[in-house]
Amino acid sequence: IELGETAFFGIFKVTVAEDNPNYSAAGNILYDKEKTKMIQASQDMKGTLAIPDTVEEIGAYALYNCKDVTGELEIPDSVRTIGHAAFYGTGITSLKLGANVQSIGESAFQGCTELTGELEIPDSVVSIEAFAFSQLNEESKNKLTSITLGAGMKSVGENAFYGSSGVKKLSLNEGLETIGSRAFSGLSGLEGDLNIPSTVKEIGEYAFYECVKLNGTLTIG
Repeated sequence: IELGETAFFGIFKVTVAEDNPNYSAAGNILYDKEKTKMIQASQDMKGTLAIPDTVEEIGAYALYNCKDVTGELEIPDSVRTIGHAAFYGTGITSLKLGANVQSIGESAFQGCTELTGELEIPDSVVSIEAFAFSQLNEESKNKLTSITLGAGMKSVGENAFYGSSGVKKLSLNEGLETIGSRAFSGLSGLEGDLNIPSTVKEIGEYAFYECVKLNGTLTIG
């Protein structure tokens, strides 16, 4: 049987026959047989999520809007791909990305408004898609304070960090080539200097729009 995205979206209890050749289940989450892909979690999941170190791919919408999934989310080093809206709207408070994540899909962590502290993107990540980390702060919370892109980053998609108003510090990496339109728009708390790496070839329209507190030096490499 082949499953489309969100085929079982909702609240459910997952049970898979042991002899099923394609799928398995653990902790009310549906996986492929070898647990290399996390497919779908029940919407009523609560507490801290532990991802098995066999998982290489987190599928699209896997934990979409599981708002009661909280605490630290640690993505194991086995994971290479995080799919479209995989953790959209979850209640996670901190995020540690594994050392081998290569791509972060569109809206993957959009609306995770409980995130606190510093967000560090590892050197392994090559691309961040549109809206991947947008709207991380509600104006009343402003908990996330800094964003650091790793050395391997080539492309930041449009609206990737849009509206994360609590962020005060942004570090862009040498090697970065493309900054999409509105990628960092609405970082209204961003302060100090802004250094654009010498490797950047394209900056989209409104990329840093409404970064109204930038009060230092703008350096274009």
